[in-house]
Amino acid sequence: MDRLRKELDQAWEKRFGRDFRADVRATKTLFSPDGRKLCEVVHSRRLEEWYKSPQGKARYDKPKCFFCEKHDEFLLLETVMRLSHLGIYFNKKFVAPCHFLISPYAEHREAPNEDDIAVLQMLAAKTRLSIFGNMRDSGASYPEHVHYQSLDVAFPIAARPEEEVLFEAPFRLSRLDYAVAAYRLSPVLRCFSGFVAKVLARLQRPYNPLFFGGDAFVVPRVKSVPFNTGGVKFASAEVFGIVFARSRDFYDSLTCDLMLAAMQDVCLPAGSREAGEFEQRLVQAAREVAA
Repeated sequence: MDRLRKELDQAWEKRFGRDFRADVRATKTLFSPDGRKLCEVVHSRRLEEWYKSPQGKARYDKPKCFFCEKHDEFLLLETVMRLSHLGIYFNKKFVAPCHFLISPYAEHREAPNEDDIAVLQMLAAKTRLSIFGNMRDSGASYPEHVHYQSLDVAFPIAARPEEEVLFEAPFRLSRLDYAVAAYRLSPVLRCFSGFVAKVLARLQRPYNPLFFGGDAFVVPRVKSVPFNTGGVKFASAEVFGIVFARSRDFYDSLTCDLMLAAMQDVCLPAGSREAGEFEQRLVQAAREVAA
């Protein structure tokens, strides 16, 4: 096991392992009309209790910046380790093993940059964790300070069929067969992973990034809260295929049709004009980097 992954496993297990195993969870799988797995839906009794608690309700009545000030009204932001310019923190609202928060440690900004992406790619490749991110208009709870999360899960989007869009020497760009516009960037060799970081850093519109293994996945976004979820936002986890339901009622009510409509409302529907325009910009950025 990679040393970094071992350190994160041990830290998370010591802090949250007992509480996680004592939780009561329900899980169901939703399938799209073509019979493929669309998403997993998870309900955690502990998580629902957290959202209903005074601590949970007040979590987002935050100071100027939760990540810069390292606290909110109830909780300190506990640093697990520093990784280059990023801080890795315990996520007390954990939903799965190795659930951490990750953010620029000292720099206050809203969007990912090339250095973020390069470090996150390295972290995902070394640990085999899924690393995903949120920014303004992409489901972020703290949009003023770009942040990421890690989970020891494999998101359904990573197993979707794909069609090659562009193959330049450093990397391969593919369009995923998915309900919304979604893309995979794969470096041809590990030494070319920095090219992927350069491409993603050029993207202008909000998007959710996912780093898994050596690949990067991108889903462009238009807003955070779907029209049909009663105010429940869809962040990275939801659009990549795992919904951590805040209540048992929401868990029970979530169907494939509701999920598809929600995703297509907050993202760019696959095959739409807007999706085509985003793909053109992505291809252009890839070609500029590869040149």
